[in-house]
Amino acid sequence: MRDEPGAVANGKRLDKTCKSERDRHSLSSVPTFNPANQGVSQMTVEQLKALKQIADAIIESVKAAGPLGAPGGTIYAALMAHGCTLNQYEQIMAGLVRAGKLRKSGECYHVA
Repeated sequence: MRDEPGAVANGKRLDKTCKSERDRHSLSSVPTFNPANQGVSQMTVEQLKALKQIADAIIESVKAAGPLGAPGGTIYAALMAHGCTLNQYEQIMAGLVRAGKLRKSGECYHVA
């Protein structure tokens, strides 16, 4: 995963997984944090499913990276290629860290 944006998750390349999800659910339509509402704005069931599949693919990719971890820039590059903004990437990764699914060490992510 360190050298290519198409990380592997469950035997599938992350970029291909995201691409198929993008075709059905654009990453750019995933709501962002709204401080006025103190949380995430309303999401449709389809958007929640897409976000979960993206999160699961990220976690599997980080696992596949091994003990050295997965560089955040590589994960972002794979997601960005499919329409993910930097803000969305940061929110997804922060959420995975807060949820205890990943931990961040320097610029690398590890499975928690």
